[in-house]
Amino acid sequence: EVLTIMGINSAFEQLVADAADDLGVEPGDFNYDDTLAELRETEKLTFDTEVITYVEGYVISNDQAGNFFEEMIMQNAPADPVGGIKVLIDVNPLFITYEVGRKVYVRLDGLTAGYDSGVSTLGIIDVNDLGKIGESQMPDYVIRDAVVETMVAKPLLFSEFTDANTNLLVKLADAQFNRNEVLGDDRKTYAGEPEDQFDGERILESCEEGGSVIFSTSTFADFKSFLLPQGRGSMVGILTKDFLSLLPKMEQESNQMQSQPTLCRSGCGFYGNPGTEGMCSICFKEALKKKQAPPMSSSSAGRTSPSVL
Repeated sequence: EVLTIMGINSAFEQLVADAADDLGVEPGDFNYDDTLAELRETEKLTFDTEVITYVEGYVISNDQAGNFFEEMIMQNAPADPVGGIKVLIDVNPLFITYEVGRKVYVRLDGLTAGYDSGVSTLGIIDVNDLGKIGESQMPDYVIRDAVVETMVAKPLLFSEFTDANTNLLVKLADAQFNRNEVLGDDRKTYAGEPEDQFDGERILESCEEGGSVIFSTSTFADFKSFLLPQGRGSMVGILTKDFLSLLPKMEQESNQMQSQPTLCRSGCGFYGNPGTEGMCSICFKEALKKKQAPPMSSSSAGRTSPSVL
């Protein structure tokens, strides 16, 4: 029997909903969503050891550069994915056997589904936590298919960062790092700063929507000391809970404006966007605030402006 990733996620969500119901918390209650979030971190769904069942998917994580460690993330399809899941495996590296695009089958009987670091995960139950599949167990649980597909990242806006899109390979079409992190003498690296512990967290801004998210890079990644790129461009990575574990890649768009970006017309030194009147997102917000501010009266202007004799 073969299950889909969406089937596993749906079964787990039903378990969580039933647990909330047992607590007397129902949809519509003011604390319902908070209760579900708490239950996702504690509830576990262990699959029947008497029934041989598999889930199939395509690998999207690559631990070659060290940005992932002892985990394999897979999604349901090479393109237009709708479900993803993380598999904990006590093996490093994994990319030699399970490269990006490789179709795999994960045997479920004896495994447990739950949440790890806020995302849907498969592992072996260890007391009350999810543990990793051991190296000696891996051949029995993770079966490698001969099929290797080209993975197509799902286009995503910052506003579409939801639980449903976690564990998926996504593409941000027009993004840039915060100017305070890439301009001047203190230009930051991905994760090589003295204050970075475990992960380097940087601010990534949407040139299209004006919002921002956290861009996370492991301090074990071999590109951790590379300087952050200063230009605008598209980025491909895996969406995780509360931050992005993005691949070390900044792809410029093919159009001329993207290959030859224009500086912000306010003169701040960062890059502008036609959609924000030629300004960067920060300067555009400041300009909007000035436009929306009430005009000063002539009397108050007289009191605050010095006289020139």
